Amino acid sequence: MTKLDKKIARLNELRPHHVKVKTLGVSIDLSDWIDGWKAPEQSKYADENDLKLSCEFELLEKEIDSEIQRSSTVVAKTQAAHQYIKERLRAIKVELDRIDEEPYGMDPVNDCGVFWNHAWPQDFTKTFTATSRLFLVYDIPSSVKQLVEEARLCAAWGQFNAVASLSRTIFETAVTDIAARAERIPAPVDTYDYYREYPPHKRLTALIGERSPQREQMDRFYAETSAVIHGSRQANLSNAMKLLEASLGFVSSLYGRYKASLDPQPKE
Repeated sequence: MTKLDKKIARLNELRPHHVKVKTLGVSIDLSDWIDGWKAPEQSKYADENDLKLSCEFELLEKEIDSEIQRSSTVVAKTQAAHQYIKERLRAIKVELDRIDEEPYGMDPVNDCGVFWNHAWPQDFTKTFTATSRLFLVYDIPSSVKQLVEEARLCAAWGQFNAVASLSRTIFETAVTDIAARAERIPAPVDTYDYYREYPPHKRLTALIGERSPQREQMDRFYAETSAVIHGSRQANLSNAMKLLEASLGFVSSLYGRYKASLDPQPKE
């Protein structure tokens, strides 16, 4: 299990105690737990151990929330952990949607200058939080993770053509990494000759063949990203997010499919 798996497993152990305390209507100041346990006045209605475990639950939930909001690649081995994270991200997005449109006390001209002409802090945070992440059951090369991070940042800044282009880069980088490490194709050495000999469709065929429902989906994805990359279409928020989500879904599926063939610790 990863550290994140263990944290979520512990959270689930604590949940019954937290629900029990909340059902009794007991409010807890988390600073009491941080600074040294001091039971709230309502503690006479609840078991003190339940109160402590409820505090631990809330602190751990905040820690996990912070971690998954920052991370563009989520590595967890259990399906339960993946499901919990997706549900929490949906809940966090709902909370963010309640934020006022303008930052309290901020003058958009004098305080923000050029910087916030491109995005308000709330808009940036909402979009960055809502943008898809790459869910995996084991770690992958940092090159793929860095591209996912860049795509999410571009989405938050409203650079949707860049998101569409990076979606394709993420996909091709992962396909090359998997195909080479699974020994379906040679690892790239001389990039100029290599990519002429092994263009994207040939690398993909080496992994999943020429005909399958998934291959048809990937070919459509390739055509849609090509339209943006080669300037025949402009991306907007909706289709850029769909392309990124499709790319990350393909990548997660391919890494999972070839898990047994890949080294447990990929070389950087």
